[in-house]
Amino acid sequence: MARYDLETLLKNIKSVIVSDFNTKITEINTEKNDGITLPTFDTNAVVFNMDKKWMNYNPSIMIQTIDNQGISNANTRSKNLIINVALIYSNINIDGENLQWMMLRFQRALEEIFEAKFSSRLFLGRLTIQSLPTLEFTEETKTYNMTGVDLITTFA
Repeated sequence: MARYDLETLLKNIKSVIVSDFNTKITEINTEKNDGITLPTFDTNAVVFNMDKKWMNYNPSIMIQTIDNQGISNANTRSKNLIINVALIYSNINIDGENLQWMMLRFQRALEEIFEAKFSSRLFLGRLTIQSLPTLEFTEETKTYNMTGVDLITTFA
C-alpha cells in the first residue's frame, strides 16, 4: 500500500475542490437567495503555488504549502504541515458590502467541503481547518480579493 504523504494530500485537496466546490456554491446560492450570487469556477482554475495561470480565471483557487517542517529522532519522524487554500476573485463592479458577503460565502464553501471530506475515518491523520481573513491586492492593474483556509496537519 502506498504511503500517505504530502503529494497524496495535495492531490486529494485538489480533487475535493474540483469535485465538490461548485456544488457547494450552488447550495449556498440557493440557501441565501438574496440576489448576491456566487459564480461557480472553471475546474482548471485550481493551481499550485504561484503559477500565474490563476490570472486567467475568475474565481481561481491556489494551493500552496506554506510550512513543511520535518522533525525526527532515532525512533520517530513527523512532519508539521500548513497548506494554504486561497480563493482569488476579481471584484469587478461589485460594491463593498456585497463583495464582503461574497467572500464570506466563498470561505464558508471551502470550509464545508473540507470538513465533509476530511472528517471521516478515511483521512489518515488529524486535520484542522483555520479560516483566513479577506485580503485585497492589485496585480497588473487589476484589483483582487482573496480569502481561504489553512489546512493544518501532522504526519507521523
